[in-house]
Amino acid sequence: MESRELKSASAGFNGAELTVTGTEGKDWIQILHHPIYCYQDGTQATNMTLVKINTQEVLLFQNANLKSIRVLGLGGDDRVDVTNPAQNRVEQLSIDLGQG
Repeated sequence: MESRELKSASAGFNGAELTVTGTEGKDWIQILHHPIYCYQDGTQATNMTLVKINTQEVLLFQNANLKSIRVLGLGGDDRVDVTNPAQNRVEQLSIDLGQG
């Protein structure tokens, strides 16, 4: 899955850093790390990260080189959930919830 924008929200992975930007409204940003990810067709992939914004899947990528996560919530009353940050390989986690 490639980087996509969602109502001005976006997520992108450059090979080492994941950047997620919310909207000025109330957002629920989820960064979910899966040691084994199962696709709908039954195939599997290892070491995957799924980014959801307001329950919509925005980005899916293999996280072998993920070192940094940066979340910019902007405005609104945001919620950010990060699970198992790439099996503890993430060196930096930055979350800015803005003034919401």
